[in-house]
Amino acid sequence: MQEIGGMLLHDLDAAIRRTEEAMRILERRMQHAVGDLDYESYLHEKRALTAALLALRKRREREENFSQNSVSSDRIKDK
Repeated sequence: MQEIGGMLLHDLDAAIRRTEEAMRILERRMQHAVGDLDYESYLHEKRALTAALLALRKRREREENFSQNSVSSDRIKDK
């Protein structure tokens, strides 16, 4: 398993899965919201989860690209 910046890619994948699950749970709660205030509170939480999920996915993409570039440069050095 590749470790980059102190976090394993596996840890990022797990964090993404947990965040996605939290969003699914929140969406179910939003369907049963009582009144506008509850719905607005859930909507605010959903925006925060969406931003967190986007940040996690971007970080995973950067680290995967870094990992691939690192492997490529190692291959060039070995030649």
